[in-house]
Amino acid sequence: PIGCEDGLVPIIVEIKTDNYPKEIFWKVINACDNTLIMNDGGYELKHTNYMLRKCVPRVKYNFLIEDGYGDGICCRWGEGSYNVTFEGSSFDGGEFKKEDSRLFGGECSSDVSPSEPTRSPTTIPTLNPTSSPTQKPTSSPTQSPTPSQRPRSNEQCGRRYRRCRRDQDCCSNECKRRRCQ
Repeated sequence: PIGCEDGLVPIIVEIKTDNYPKEIFWKVINACDNTLIMNDGGYELKHTNYMLRKCVPRVKYNFLIEDGYGDGICCRWGEGSYNVTFEGSSFDGGEFKKEDSRLFGGECSSDVSPSEPTRSPTTIPTLNPTSSPTQKPTSSPTQSPTPSQRPRSNEQCGRRYRRCRRDQDCCSNECKRRRCQ
């Protein structure tokens, strides 16, 4: 068992890879505020058990697992599987096509009440609006083509059709179907 601070409980995600471990990607998302809690994937070793643990608040979560080829992780191309444990309850699987998704955990808190009442609106505008634009527009075009966003950190820019993950940048900043576009 994993020890957590007061008010937190563990999520444990266990993955057993199939014959094509690089195609497996998964994530756990806080279903209340849509934040990413944990993720992993693109494994190296076939038929290997992987486990990740994290202490989290007692709220609702969504587990999503994807297979890049679209044949799941069990049973035609190996006996892969997943198991997710939260507060002593668990669920498992492996037979799916492109993806599998499960909601689990507690409830989303709705106790967001203001501590003070909000103030009444002002009766008149405080400042007059500007009468015209403050600067003349620049002549067009300013630069051709407009430079795209640079890749994160010192990563090399991904070549077109190179394999990519959703959280990586490609030269065009688009990763579709796990390929730079």
